[in-house]
Amino acid sequence: MIANLIRGNEDLQKYTGTLLFDNLLGRLPIFKNYYLNDGSKRSDCTPAGDVLKSICMLQALGKTSFHDIKELNNNTIFTAVIGRTISEETIRQHLNKIALNESVLKDIDNAVVQLLKKAVFRRVTFYGKSYIPLDIDVTPFCNPGVQKEGIEYTYKGVDGYAPIMAYLGQYALCFDLRPGSQHSESGAIEFLLRCLDMIKKIGLNPEDILVRVDSAHDDADFIKVCEKNHLNYLIKRNPRGASQKRYVEHAINNVGPSVVTEHESFRLYWFLEKDKKPTYAPDSNAYCVFQVTEPFKDKNGILTHGLLRDRNPKSPRYTFGTDVPCKVQSIWTNLPRSAKDEANYGTAFARAGFRLYNDHATSEQYHSELKTDMNMELLPSKYFTTNKLFLALSAIAFNVLRLIGDKAVSVDASLQHHKTKRTERIRLRTVIDKFCTIACRVKSHARQLILEFGRKCSYFDTFVKLYR
Repeated sequence: MIANLIRGNEDLQKYTGTLLFDNLLGRLPIFKNYYLNDGSKRSDCTPAGDVLKSICMLQALGKTSFHDIKELNNNTIFTAVIGRTISEETIRQHLNKIALNESVLKDIDNAVVQLLKKAVFRRVTFYGKSYIPLDIDVTPFCNPGVQKEGIEYTYKGVDGYAPIMAYLGQYALCFDLRPGSQHSESGAIEFLLRCLDMIKKIGLNPEDILVRVDSAHDDADFIKVCEKNHLNYLIKRNPRGASQKRYVEHAINNVGPSVVTEHESFRLYWFLEKDKKPTYAPDSNAYCVFQVTEPFKDKNGILTHGLLRDRNPKSPRYTFGTDVPCKVQSIWTNLPRSAKDEANYGTAFARAGFRLYNDHATSEQYHSELKTDMNMELLPSKYFTTNKLFLALSAIAFNVLRLIGDKAVSVDASLQHHKTKRTERIRLRTVIDKFCTIACRVKSHARQLILEFGRKCSYFDTFVKLYR
């Protein structure tokens, strides 16, 4: 039988993770009381730094509604960290006012730079040299049926925003909110230069950076900016409707297959063309690597439609049907190569380049963490400038959670999910659930808060290491 339910007198609280957030956020200038101080001496005036800090803590807990501040106002740990309670109306009004200050976004970038100086970036290796990937991508925030400034018809066929995101290694570098109908390449060069400025402030060498973008950024000006600033790049080529038949013929008749899938349903070919240049950048260092996918047999060993092969499997002759299902993919790159790499049509080199580019898909996981784990897809304000500020702040919250998660993985063996492969990153939702929402009893003694964790708290030892 269930016992009686009664209300006790003890102060039991969750969201102990605000202590971990304060360790990382408390030293940043934008969260100080003097930030944007207008000289007001009113005792009831809420500093802009406290407002921005409260927003970051809300985001780090996966909360994006202004209404959620009411729950945190009843949390002793949160009010002790902030130093005050902040009403929903104060958050909303102050954030609208702060968003009108054009210098705030630059200050947020500087705060991200300070955070990332403590980070250990994930690197990728290509032919003996390691690079830090800079993944730039546009991902739509779908908001169907919502009436807010900037919500327009996106390329996904749904109303929403089209923010552009940049991730350096596994960390968020900067986020920029844009109207839903804005093309991916519109403003992308300015965004790249903004990222480059932040990278230099972190203290990284641009030559150690590898820019990875999709075909929406296959633009001569984008390539020129990368080369002018000594950035390596992998840019998905946009064929723009041009015939790909000659590449298929070259791959099948000359290069030869490199990989046959398990069920022999298709074959893969890789090769490079060092003399192929972007149309409007003939003097660039770019060259093109190709991957051709050739459908071959189904599970019964019957030849598939489209590409017609001679019935004699030893015959080198190939002809094309009316419909050619062969898939041709290509990438512009300026990664250094040697004459040895060009041997045998550069198959090994091209294959390594595509493997490196395919890792760009990891940034989709980061989008997922931002949208679902942090619940950032639905922005809270009806004003575009306020939502732009709100999204920019989420880069700080994202990195705070990532820094906590990376340290937790290094000190807690129970977070290792694989026996043979070391886990280097855990999802942000895992960080929130395991370390940010731990319940405890709050006591006060000698003007200090004492947090008493449960006897069976699984992650107490890890939490103590993270706090220290």
